[in-house]
Amino acid sequence: MRSALGVGAIVTLLILSFVMTVGVVGAASPYPLAPSTEVIQDALDYLRGQQAADGSIGSYADSGWACIAIAAAGEDPHDWNQGGDSVVDFLRDNPDYSGAFNLATAYARTILVAVAAGEDPSSFGTYTSGTVVNGDFVQGLKDLYNGTQFEDGFGSTDLLNDDMWAVRALLAAGESRTSDEMSGALAFIAANQDANGGWSWAVPGHAWYGTSVDDTAVAILVLLNGGYSPNSPVIQRGLDYLKSLQQGGGGFLYDANAWSYDNVSSTSWAVNAIGAARQSPTAAKWTVGGDTPIDYLLGQQQPDGRFPYRDPLPAGYSELPVQNTAWAIEALVGAHYRASTERVVVGGVAERVDIVSLLAPWCVVVAVLVVLVGRRVRRDGLEEGENELPHV
Repeated sequence: MRSALGVGAIVTLLILSFVMTVGVVGAASPYPLAPSTEVIQDALDYLRGQQAADGSIGSYADSGWACIAIAAAGEDPHDWNQGGDSVVDFLRDNPDYSGAFNLATAYARTILVAVAAGEDPSSFGTYTSGTVVNGDFVQGLKDLYNGTQFEDGFGSTDLLNDDMWAVRALLAAGESRTSDEMSGALAFIAANQDANGGWSWAVPGHAWYGTSVDDTAVAILVLLNGGYSPNSPVIQRGLDYLKSLQQGGGGFLYDANAWSYDNVSSTSWAVNAIGAARQSPTAAKWTVGGDTPIDYLLGQQQPDGRFPYRDPLPAGYSELPVQNTAWAIEALVGAHYRASTERVVVGGVAERVDIVSLLAPWCVVVAVLVVLVGRRVRRDGLEEGENELPHV
């Protein structure tokens, strides 16, 4: 009887351990979302509905973001067409940087597009202009490095977003993070962190300098991909800055100005940074009034699948639906979840929750309980055997 009771109690503990484990795994949802979920499929359907006969999905820049999101959701952007050219064909054969204020960031986006699509960014079409020759956007971007930082292609040295995006793109293309360009730009980015923990698109002293969630999130991503530890002070200060601008409902403001609103763009980038820092955007730390950044994004999706900049849209703002839908997809599927310091996840299969690490502690508990069961059964068996010995 004692043996049965002991085994029953331990079996109960085993069952509770299993239930707790399932609960932990379940708590990780809904981040990242599987590409097959209705949310992601509706968003992809919206983008598909915006594609033109020439393969474009909105503007040239919008098409680039859409291509990256398509790949992040596990689909091949080469298959995206309206019976003619694919979105990849359009981006490769119709480069348009006429409206680009910063050639470095524009070239970087093209590199990210090529990598996401499985193309060679050093031979992506035949475009020749600026510092790019015969579609070699990798070398074209590297040629904008002046020995300390990347320039915008127009001689400006007081910008920071060109360094962030250049590093992100070149690392995605396989550039060593210890190369002169990478180490120099990474140091430049880290050195220009504001005292409040955030980053701006420009360096301090610029006439329009001001830190923002968007730029801070990209800086965090870049530094992590460049080898910084999630626990390093520079990353932690950046995350604290993001947290300071999170609002009720789980969304993030663009910046600390009174006119700033929570929005899809800033929240998407914040989610990317949080995930890359090996934290969950559904954790208690990132929950405000019961709502997480994921809740905020899900609540912003419209019936036709698109994600606007914000709903309701403030006066004077543009929805930018293709861009924001693409960014929301990338954030929700966790394309930067637990970003490795050895490789960059830009498109293709998004990294998923590390189930092995999640279950490891419970596996140890189960193993210990199994040993205890064995010992209890053996001990009770010996005791029962002793009781059966004849009295002398």
